[in-house]
Amino acid sequence: MSTMSTMASTAMRVAHATSTAAPTAGTKACRQVGAALRSPAQRPFAAPRVARLTVRASSADFSESSESTPIEVVESVQPVESAPMPPAKIVVLGGNGFVGSEVCKEALQQGMTVVSINRSGPPSINEPWVDRVDWVNADVFDESSWSYTLPGAAAVISCIGGFATTAADMERICGDATIAGVGAAVAAGVPRFVFVSVHDYNIPDFLKDQSGYFSGKKRAEDAVLLQFPEGGAVLRPGFIYGSRLVPQLGVTVPLNLVGEPVQKILSLADQSPLGALAEALKPLPASDVLLAPPVSVESVAATALKCISDPSMVGVIDIEAIQTA
Repeated sequence: MSTMSTMASTAMRVAHATSTAAPTAGTKACRQVGAALRSPAQRPFAAPRVARLTVRASSADFSESSESTPIEVVESVQPVESAPMPPAKIVVLGGNGFVGSEVCKEALQQGMTVVSINRSGPPSINEPWVDRVDWVNADVFDESSWSYTLPGAAAVISCIGGFATTAADMERICGDATIAGVGAAVAAGVPRFVFVSVHDYNIPDFLKDQSGYFSGKKRAEDAVLLQFPEGGAVLRPGFIYGSRLVPQLGVTVPLNLVGEPVQKILSLADQSPLGALAEALKPLPASDVLLAPPVSVESVAATALKCISDPSMVGVIDIEAIQTA
């Protein structure tokens, strides 16, 4: 046999032995890296990840040197862009009133979608925000006429209130209307309900019950807190000041000219002789009619909206909490 034939035959035997031999340590490591990169469990696509793996393999089959050579494998996974969250939707009961209008305006400024339920449509003011509210002319007692607005709502805010000539009508406006709203919100699965009520003045109960105003508000409070134990908030402001439109007269009453100075005086009472006088008068019936600090309509609206986003804002929210929210 010639020398060339002998060398060729030897090379073929070596190649065959190498291909059929047990995998070396380096070969096993490379296979493990490949398996790890192919495994779906190792490729989470929810967030960007850069995996940097270093494998050191050494085999006498590769080199006569005992030094290992690092192999660097880099895998880059691009993040999947998620769609932006839609703006929160709120349904305001009585959104064209003094407080309700401010709630609607502030909610729009915060990027929310606003639906107002009231019988008389939008307020009689010429401001740009009015056209951005979905005004639904409906009676809150006729649930079928407005309940279609509730699915998908983050919260219902009731600003219903007013005055009437009889105690029964006052009970209906200040109590039953909001209670009807609570029932509709529960049926639609709305997670939160905010009710703008009134400060619990230390007026004798028999006087409160005679008017229907306070007793109606109290019944509505009880319904909110009972039906929404983890998502219900009751705001109890005192005198609310701001620029109040009187549609029947077509004039705006600047209540801030009275409320703002009184609020400042009472806020400084603790630092003056008035503080001691106020403390002495507190036990007297109806004393907090004069001593309860007024709050701005802007503060009431901002607090009502904060109750939607802040899980800790549940239960009764008193005057001090409204001022500091």
